[in-house]
Amino acid sequence: MSFIQKLKLRNANVRGSDSNKVGRVQRQTLQDARDATIKKLEANKAYFLDNGLPRPDLCYKQLAAGYSLGIKYGNRYLDGVFDQHAGGFKFLEGLRDEDMPLCFDHAIQIIRTGECDRALQQAMAANIAIHAKPVPVAVVVKAV
Repeated sequence: MSFIQKLKLRNANVRGSDSNKVGRVQRQTLQDARDATIKKLEANKAYFLDNGLPRPDLCYKQLAAGYSLGIKYGNRYLDGVFDQHAGGFKFLEGLRDEDMPLCFDHAIQIIRTGECDRALQQAMAANIAIHAKPVPVAVVVKAV
């Protein structure tokens, strides 16, 4: 009895294959994106307050003049989310240690209330576009 046949006795879904097809990731809803972004910000706040925790995908950086904080969905910082009435900024900069927990809480709140939905939808669309298959281009070759 072959190894695959032995495995099939334990799991009927096992089979051999000559290719490894990777399935597409299921698209998130806007609420899923909000939840994921909030979870990332909460993990960043916890890590900022206690560096002994596992390091998350950081949304902040320490600069020469304090900290910089942005809101990330996946690997994209959301555009124009801070101070939207003044045109919006991607980052808050010059933050001190004592400012950071308040800024994390503010970022979580504006995601939770939907103030950043447009920026989230733009990031979601950009993620979809980057993974879209290119449209084949027809090439016409003339015989000379």
